[in-house]
Amino acid sequence: MSDPHVLNSSTQVPTTPLSERWARTLRDHAQAPAVTTPAGHTTFSQLDALARAEARRSQSTTHRTQGSLLEILTGILAALHRHVPAHLVERDRAQIPLATPPPPETALIKQTVGAAGIRRASFFTASQILADVDRLHHALDLSHRGTGIVAISCAHSYGLTVLPLQLICHGIPLREIQSPFPTHLAEALSATPKAYLPAVPALWRTWINSHLDLTNLTLSLTAGAPLHPSLAHLHNFQDLYGTSETGAISLQNQLLPGVTAETHPTTSHLIIHSDAVAQAFDQPIPGEIHTPGKTHSTTDKVTLQGNSILTLQAQGQAANIAGRKVSPDEVLHLIKKALPKSQHQNLQIQTLKSRDPERHQELAAILTGATQEKLKQLRKTAAPHLAPWQTPRHWLPEPK
Repeated sequence: MSDPHVLNSSTQVPTTPLSERWARTLRDHAQAPAVTTPAGHTTFSQLDALARAEARRSQSTTHRTQGSLLEILTGILAALHRHVPAHLVERDRAQIPLATPPPPETALIKQTVGAAGIRRASFFTASQILADVDRLHHALDLSHRGTGIVAISCAHSYGLTVLPLQLICHGIPLREIQSPFPTHLAEALSATPKAYLPAVPALWRTWINSHLDLTNLTLSLTAGAPLHPSLAHLHNFQDLYGTSETGAISLQNQLLPGVTAETHPTTSHLIIHSDAVAQAFDQPIPGEIHTPGKTHSTTDKVTLQGNSILTLQAQGQAANIAGRKVSPDEVLHLIKKALPKSQHQNLQIQTLKSRDPERHQELAAILTGATQEKLKQLRKTAAPHLAPWQTPRHWLPEPK
């Protein structure tokens, strides 16, 4: 008996708004380059062939999607062909088991540490994904911006929506650079006469300090962390704000078309009304306000005036380290797993303000009363069990 999840010539895969959009993109751009990497070009039709081959090999009820730009695109499209959810996982993370199964019509699962500091999965329908993708496509005028340069993670909400999903839904070609080092970006820009570049403030600071020629850029997009005034005046940035749970919210502190907002009457936390809000979560947070595809309460405190966000202060438990949300509780858990109990009984993880405005925050591991030698050994033992961005920058014998 054939497996119902395996795609074959007789399988009738139901269409969704996303699969219909990909069919249109493929029809209009079949032989054009879709993805350019240091290894060469992949056309839209070749990309579809790769996805169909991957779909035939898979039998899972969700489709794990992880790795390079090409691997992420192939995974999303394979999931579309199989009519199962694509489960996005960052390159340097493990796939978390879902606490609850995805609801019917789930097309995409985002696995993330949101501002609340809790690692959980967000479930999105095809219509919710398209609402976010199309909103940004029009607000950023991406049909006239040229090639998207891929220098950030495409498994995270920000990179995913402005890069791979723009290719799938609107035929925007993408170029992935080998690394975000200035030399690799310079090579990509010299080969791309018209391009847009999404990044985070920490990367923009590095590139600007390296005196890169950015004249080929039609759009310099920044998100993920506050844009410090000392950086903002050096270049013409478009500052995007959103959350994993709601999609994009504002551009240049102005609410995007189709997004409305209010503040909670007692806490001043931002409440978003948008058709891009997630359908559900595998682990709801007590007290959060959520209506599928309509309303979600964030952990950010704001001051609103009409359609403008005047002030914004993140108040969730996550640390924002150079634009990446990191859970201090998760870091503490990983360190404790790596050490005998006698070595971590009094260990704490604290979030500190960074002296580097683009880094924004940093983590400190605190073991009360420990000697410098003991702290050095603790760091050495814990390091193999932590991703570089999870590793505390400070190891201290007392809180700061």
